[in-house]
Amino acid sequence: MRGPQQLAAFVGCALVAVLASAARADVDVRAVFGHDGSWVSDAATPCIVTLRNRAAAPVEVTLRIRQSGLGNSDTLAVERTVTLGASATRDEAFLVPGPSGFAPNVEFDVETSPRTPIHAGQVTGDRGRLSFAVVDPRQSHGTRPGEERAIGVIGDPGSVLSSRLSGREMDLKTKDSPAGGLHSARLRIMHVDPGVLRLAPLGLDGLESLVIVDPDAATCADPADLDALLDWVALGGRLVVSLGENAPLFAASPLAASMPARWSSVGRGDYAAFARRLGAASPEPLPREGPCVQFMDAPGGPRDADGLRGADDWVAGRDYGSGRIVLLAFDARGFMECIAPDDLPVSRAARPIAGASDPRPWKTDENGWNEQMDVSAKVGAALPQDAFTPPPLPAVLLGLFIYVLVVGPGDWLVLKRLRKERLTTFTFAGAVIVFTVLAYGASIFLFSTKAVVNRIVTVQYAAGGRPGRELVRFHDLAGYFEPISATRELSHAMPAIFLGRSFPGLPPTGGVGAALPLEIRGNDPLAQKATMEIAFRSQRTIHVCGAGTTGRTVDVVRERGGHGAVTVINALPVPLLDSWLFLPEGTYVRTGPIAAGGTARATDTADVESLGWSKSDGNAPWQTGSSELPPEQLRVFLASVVTATVNSAKPPESYEALRRAGIVQRSPAGRRALFLAVADECPIALPGLDEPGRRHVVISKEVELE
Repeated sequence: MRGPQQLAAFVGCALVAVLASAARADVDVRAVFGHDGSWVSDAATPCIVTLRNRAAAPVEVTLRIRQSGLGNSDTLAVERTVTLGASATRDEAFLVPGPSGFAPNVEFDVETSPRTPIHAGQVTGDRGRLSFAVVDPRQSHGTRPGEERAIGVIGDPGSVLSSRLSGREMDLKTKDSPAGGLHSARLRIMHVDPGVLRLAPLGLDGLESLVIVDPDAATCADPADLDALLDWVALGGRLVVSLGENAPLFAASPLAASMPARWSSVGRGDYAAFARRLGAASPEPLPREGPCVQFMDAPGGPRDADGLRGADDWVAGRDYGSGRIVLLAFDARGFMECIAPDDLPVSRAARPIAGASDPRPWKTDENGWNEQMDVSAKVGAALPQDAFTPPPLPAVLLGLFIYVLVVGPGDWLVLKRLRKERLTTFTFAGAVIVFTVLAYGASIFLFSTKAVVNRIVTVQYAAGGRPGRELVRFHDLAGYFEPISATRELSHAMPAIFLGRSFPGLPPTGGVGAALPLEIRGNDPLAQKATMEIAFRSQRTIHVCGAGTTGRTVDVVRERGGHGAVTVINALPVPLLDSWLFLPEGTYVRTGPIAAGGTARATDTADVESLGWSKSDGNAPWQTGSSELPPEQLRVFLASVVTATVNSAKPPESYEALRRAGIVQRSPAGRRALFLAVADECPIALPGLDEPGRRHVVISKEVELE
């Protein structure tokens, strides 16, 4: 009987253990910050959190991302609460600012209800709460646009492109590159999760290019992914598609219709011969063949080799909106593997991926140094204007006179008449306290008595690449001033995210007083709702970037044979105070003020140098001695920043970060011109527009001359 009893006891213990395990609702958490641990400083950065519930009961999970440290993102927290079903696994996507400090600190707080154990890698929280660091400086990497070009890659699990290209100094000079400026860049390859595509354009913020290797029919099969990706391209992105063994399947993908060429079935190409054509150092590279297609017609219009002379049978490219789509007839992974890592063809073959160097009309001195436009100082001086209004000087002098009279001879005369001079210690202190309270109370009425919202907005419009689709991207840097402490709720009508306290690459500027945490809530990463606490007589500066579709904006028609005569149709809901059209010939046409819904025609062209924005005699808008500029001059200064690649002005501070963010526009080329305008009204809906304040708006659009 002893044997059966032991067996029964063993079965009972095992059953209890199984039931206890089933009753325990452990939650596993895995967080990937950025693009597989890499990100671009001050750019919108995805954070994908995978939640797994191991129990048969649902669990409510509260997620909170906290950013602290140096840079623009040190006072921001994003919180979300989700219900995790029984035995369910789900991904939660966040968009947060990319840390810009040298020691980034991004922490994750997880809380469950009911309280259940939480596991995150090797870290465990047994009481329903867990905090852990998301960014490990030893395994993560932040990229600064001025130092590296960030290239996103989808479909390279073996990290071939990363091993060959990351950290390499690439020669990006072409025959059309200007004589001055830099023409090289160090690349940084980042692995992009295909699930991030639906968050574009904002989810791909900061990336110079996105490379999709060997796509198939499932690539962008979701219409939301397709529209989001093409919108990112149309707003200035660069999409590179490298065809491979799955090229026939990719022809059935919705994305294939936007490619610059059609192609035949997959064959075998001589990668070694292509390497020799690009200038391989070895006279006889190792023989290597790989998948290759032959280009046929070009449904998207004229195509070219995208900077690779004599490679039009291997590379095709076309403009798409304000961006570009490049198609490679070969598998970039196989080609990179068949040549030596330090061989010249690696750099040349990477040129279609990284893009050519941008024209930089300014020239460095003999030491390679430029004087820069001090953007942060002038922006920081503009945001507090009219907010901290000084009190009337006579009132201040009268208050000081009364104060000195009361605490001095007045106090002495009263106590002497009462023969209680010994009480002066108490009466003096009491008078000081009373006047202090009165001074603070009167300051509410003597200083600024109303909320003020000053803002600097750059608005970039672009053709969407598809008939009837117009796009807009804006950067809103707003200073919210409150005479007394207040709480503001901020949200936007179009997809937008909160990115910190200054434009990309610039130090935090414009804020005055306490900087309380900015609390962001909402389950949709593209529809963030922020709660902002503003202390007594303080100003909070908030940078928001948004992108979405819009209606009709600005149309430009160039008259045939008119020698530069153009007609501009302003379909925006706001009047334009001044406007210019920069032409690809290095000239411009000033179209002047244009009413909302109005038109303007101009015939006189002039050299860009005649604008005066590049003068070195102290009269240029960037060269004024004072940081605080009048509104008219500040708008011209901002216009010179947006057109820094055109007007030969000195380079703006943090040029590369502003260019990658779409604030600095690319120079016109081919049949494209750059329309630029300034306004004191914002053409898009933003919080706080119904409150007093100064608005400095710069509007740009790359247009195709008709």
